[in-house]
Amino acid sequence: MLFLSSKVKKILLVAFIFNLFTACKAGEKSFGNVIHKDTFLVVLKEIHFYNAYYNSPHRNRFYQDTLYIKAVKSVLKKHNIKLSEFKNTIEFYLSNPKEFSGVYDTLISGTLEDIAKLEARRAK
Repeated sequence: MLFLSSKVKKILLVAFIFNLFTACKAGEKSFGNVIHKDTFLVVLKEIHFYNAYYNSPHRNRFYQDTLYIKAVKSVLKKHNIKLSEFKNTIEFYLSNPKEFSGVYDTLISGTLEDIAKLEARRAK
């Protein structure tokens, strides 16, 4: 996994979260309630920040997974998103890779803009 691009790692992370909370149902074609794309972007961004935090070297690895799962659940709760809605949204995007790629392109560009703003503030 060391040689995968960051975009691929992020996609794998979302798939991991999906598998962490639910078991896949083979042949399921109905996606049910899907989270609005803008909300999904905000949720993914927060989840990725928690992922970066809990995977940083200063964290105690023993509690890392448990704390990360709690953090993800708190993000969903904060945005009033049911686990089933998150699951449906992940299933939808995994079935529509071009849409999923577009979501991550937007997420990455937004994050890069945020980083640039922070660096500009530091430079002042």
